Amino acid sequence: MNLTNIPIYTRADAEKEFMGLMTFPGNRPYLKDVVVAKNYLDEKELRSLGQIVSGYLDFAERQAEREQTMTMKDWAEHLDKILTMSGEKLLQGASSISHEIAIEKATSEYKKYQQKTLSEVEKNYLESLKILENKTQKK
Repeated sequence: MNLTNIPIYTRADAEKEFMGLMTFPGNRPYLKDVVVAKNYLDEKELRSLGQIVSGYLDFAERQAEREQTMTMKDWAEHLDKILTMSGEKLLQGASSISHEIAIEKATSEYKKYQQKTLSEVEKNYLESLKILENKTQKK
């Protein structure tokens, strides 16, 4: 199950400020930013995620110190227990949104967003390219 697809698919929106992204480096988002699920999480969601990860890693460190062998199944079950004990709802089954579909949607939304947010220089450059292309086609 890959739940990282859900925020990408449901929150990527060319009509929203910064495409719905809550965090990204620099002063404008790039394609590499819109395909990262955590970039759509707000401060509260990021803090919650950080706490869950921290607790999980603390447990892993404790298990290593005790030289306790654990399988992937054991780790998954432990994570489910952590989430349940902290009042989180466990999602059952696989996400209906594949990674490819989420990335396609984010990419499509990014292209729309990019067209809306081009600088004057970029718009003039693209217009010049069109004019040159038309002139060369006429010859």
